[in-house]
Amino acid sequence: MQKYLILLLIACLSFSCSDEIESNSPAIQGEVDGVFFRANSSFVVKNEDNTYTIKGETGFEEIALTVDTIKLGSYTLGQNNLNKATFTNSDQEVFTTGTNGYGEIEITKLEGNTVSGQFYFDAYSATGDTLNFNKGYFFFVPRQNPTPGGEETTCPEATETREAAALIYQEANPENAEEFILACNAYKDALLQEIEICGDENGELQAMIDTLGDCEDEGGNNDIGNISLTAGSQEITFDMVDVNLVEGLLQVSGETSAENNYTIYFEVPEATEGQDIIQNFELMLTSTFYPADMPETNPFTSTISLNTTGNLNGTFSGLLENNDNGQIEITNGTFELAY
Repeated sequence: MQKYLILLLIACLSFSCSDEIESNSPAIQGEVDGVFFRANSSFVVKNEDNTYTIKGETGFEEIALTVDTIKLGSYTLGQNNLNKATFTNSDQEVFTTGTNGYGEIEITKLEGNTVSGQFYFDAYSATGDTLNFNKGYFFFVPRQNPTPGGEETTCPEATETREAAALIYQEANPENAEEFILACNAYKDALLQEIEICGDENGELQAMIDTLGDCEDEGGNNDIGNISLTAGSQEITFDMVDVNLVEGLLQVSGETSAENNYTIYFEVPEATEGQDIIQNFELMLTSTFYPADMPETNPFTSTISLNTTGNLNGTFSGLLENNDNGQIEITNGTFELAY
């Protein structure tokens, strides 16, 4: 299933799909001149000249992607070769890449007798009208006259797919329930695939799946955990927390639901555990406080005890100061986040 989950996810996130696409369900979809298109039926047929056409139909429109062979790789369109794309609209006007159009078809996966990949193209009608098809994807389209030899997904490929799905899940917006649930389910499927192909001797992958739950609980809310601390003698809980992965850093931000405008922010290197690795710590109370540069006693310290995909646990404490040299002591700083 290399790349399928990622292609499916990206396509649905790009188009805000309202129709659910079930796992392993054949589909061809994309945008035609900015309008979402999805075929009701799709199949691959071998032509008399030994080329292959990946075809999708809605009953009113039809798309046909022809390649000279069914193998993994990219096929350039618009060079008057055997590779071409044709689209017939609801008025039965035919657009083809021919010699003037351009684009590309990429076959990314052959599994059993099915074909998956992506494509884009610009095509022209006989009267010179132009049609643009972009963000095109085809998933598990079956061959009507298949030849043996579909490639099996390897363990490194399954791991790569899982890592890409994890990145998309981490960047999904919890406020967008549809996007978040789709990303979560794609990530879970990638984890299950990696377990099936690679095994899970230490149970780490299953632990990630357990953390995801049913992928419904967090969609549309920010309930990933709390950050709590005591500032002086005041106990504060940041119950609205967000975690984003940016260029290898987990950016953690929190605020309170109470009307006090308290906020907290810090960064942790991805997949790193240990002492004093929290970076760029900021605490906004009546003013913004940072770890004191040269505290005489009680320096700011931190411990990251768990830092795996989707999980971040740790503690922190110490002396903070603001730009006016005002100081405040932080104790009992803790967080257990499942993002």
